[in-house]
Amino acid sequence: MDPLFIKALPILKTIEDAGFEAYFVGGSVRDSILGRPIHDVDIATSATPEQVKEIFTKTIDVGIMHGTVLVLWKDDSYEVTTFRTETGYSDFRRPDAVDFVTSISKDLQRRDFTVNAMAMDRLGSIHDPFGGQHDIEKKILRTVGLADERFKEDALRMMRAVRFVGTLGFTLDRDSLSSMKKNVSLLANISIERKTVEFEKLLESDFADEGLRMLIKAGIHQYLPGLKDKEDALNTYVRLEHKALLSLHSKWALILYLIQTEQPEETLIQWKLPTKKIKTIVEIHSHLKQKTDWSNKILLGTGIDIAIQVEAIRAILSNFPIQSAQIKISKMWDDLPIKKMKDLMVSGNDLMEWTGRSRGIWIKEELDRIIDAILQGEIDNSPASIKRWWESCNQK
Repeated sequence: MDPLFIKALPILKTIEDAGFEAYFVGGSVRDSILGRPIHDVDIATSATPEQVKEIFTKTIDVGIMHGTVLVLWKDDSYEVTTFRTETGYSDFRRPDAVDFVTSISKDLQRRDFTVNAMAMDRLGSIHDPFGGQHDIEKKILRTVGLADERFKEDALRMMRAVRFVGTLGFTLDRDSLSSMKKNVSLLANISIERKTVEFEKLLESDFADEGLRMLIKAGIHQYLPGLKDKEDALNTYVRLEHKALLSLHSKWALILYLIQTEQPEETLIQWKLPTKKIKTIVEIHSHLKQKTDWSNKILLGTGIDIAIQVEAIRAILSNFPIQSAQIKISKMWDDLPIKKMKDLMVSGNDLMEWTGRSRGIWIKEELDRIIDAILQGEIDNSPASIKRWWESCNQK
């Protein structure tokens, strides 16, 4: 049993000692069977939220209307949720009503895919009423019950499906894919924030190619900002060695480049990405589109992190070894005599002292001129060398 499960066993035992059932549920059980790392554990119980709060001395109401109580145990916290059924999904995302039940099987029945609809007791026994272990063995992603019902309940499950294909390397079963094609328009009801989370997880997954192919087959891209009618560009992305790009910023920039958007910033804003992330992605994309030649000055202004990402994408687009491209730009960076403004051995105060002039915009202009001379190798980055050069220039 995984150490995280072992650490949480006292929660299950305490609930059971109070006369209720308790299980580990969801992704942690799935990943344990797959031998994948577990990052957190969720617990389901037959106890109601009020009963859970009576059992434990320290709790926080984090989603009590839907049956979830956060239990504080020593230095850890665990979400404990009452077995429940859900009915009515008028917004194609959240249930209109939640009813607490005492059956773990009924609770598992409301879940999305069979591989996520398993429970494990504190002795390690698996409760698997829908064949999740069989589907894991066969590497099949299949909905619990009818696919149409599951996707109409929560349209985001279609994006979760392609994300799980990318994460697990499973094959989506035929009925689920057929249902996704039929119900894909329901994604218009889902907030872009939710879709962005799933799409980014897919881009970073180990089997992203398989997930993206499924996304295209299902027509999901038609309901994602900037990707409508861009299946050719997405297919090109799949064929490229995008897995070699270690940065999510780089993956976004490559996609923007392939879809040939004229408004990269506006497209990313539609995805509701953070402003700082948008700025970085747009800068990478700008260098790609402009086919920037790296002079010392441009490299200094851009910085090595952005430059390395740009060169990695260029290498992929031209089928050139990424490592060679990055070594080349890193060598150029290492040879720069100045890597940031603070490296300059003179300041605006020095210029004011040399000239007797007061502070003004002229200082920035002169410092830029000095930096250009250093980058071009005309002078050394030392106070004496800079002053001699600067005074000689101003005497002409």
